[in-house]
Amino acid sequence: MPAMTTISAASRTGLFALSIAVLAAASRSQSPCQADFDGNVFMDNVSMGGPNYTDCIKTTAKSALVVLAVQVFTGERTGTSTVGIWDHDATKDEPKSELARGSFSMNLTNGWQGAQLDKPVVLAKDQTFWVSWIPVNGCQASVEASGRTLPGIQVYKWSPTNSAPWNGPYQGHQWKFRLWCSRLPGVDRIGASCSDGNGKLAVYDAADVPFVGNAGFSLSATTLPPSAPALAVLGVQKNYVSFDLTPAGAPGCFLHTDFVIQAPVTTGSGAPSSGILTLPLPIPNDNTLKGFFLRSQVLVADPTVTRPLQVVFTNGVGITVQ
Repeated sequence: MPAMTTISAASRTGLFALSIAVLAAASRSQSPCQADFDGNVFMDNVSMGGPNYTDCIKTTAKSALVVLAVQVFTGERTGTSTVGIWDHDATKDEPKSELARGSFSMNLTNGWQGAQLDKPVVLAKDQTFWVSWIPVNGCQASVEASGRTLPGIQVYKWSPTNSAPWNGPYQGHQWKFRLWCSRLPGVDRIGASCSDGNGKLAVYDAADVPFVGNAGFSLSATTLPPSAPALAVLGVQKNYVSFDLTPAGAPGCFLHTDFVIQAPVTTGSGAPSSGILTLPLPIPNDNTLKGFFLRSQVLVADPTVTRPLQVVFTNGVGITVQ
């Protein structure tokens, strides 16, 4: 007879609360589950400093949340930017430890940009936490208005090392951010990347929702070999089965898309765009496009890999126009 595991009352309560949070998150899948100053109003004349500092904005969960993605309102620069969630040190009134993060390749067009987190973050109702952002130097600040007496302005702190000690507290901006309790609507990662010659894995994803009329929509890949010839591939088969490339001399690599459109491109070189590739995919303002599906993958030449086929294959991305 198999051994029985007894779950304590406290554990059952915790599991029940988590289940409710997950179900609530799923029911809100097509809109942010929490946001501050959610909209397209922003201060165009305010930019971020840097480089390589972490800005943390203090906030409180308005309901039980399971956060999977974070967005800020930014643009005007290119390069890798990072968003995340931190827990709260009540004694010091500052960020304590990073719970999850995600990176994206910033688009020049001002708009909502962000990333899927590397792990879900479970937050209880009324729990204090911090939304973090590592911006690109000189990019558009995710700020709706500035002024110490404005309603809703949040406390924020910053660190040049992504850790304590934290500078601040400061309070003078209406910071704009969105939390998603689902993946970004209409965007799905397909499969995995295979490593480059240094053992690094590329990440190919979208930073925004592919909605009708989103002229600034794009896909971006980070952590690629820099200054390398590449091929961006687009396909349309929704049920395409990823193909194992071991027989082709690339063990551990997979082809995640059919080939309908192929575009020769080159990965970025020099900071802050080194190893980044951005594929603009502007979506016309045509409602007949709703539900249209495409998938994409990037293939990059890398002479440092030890596989017979010296190519890096990213994960695939599936896009459904909203």
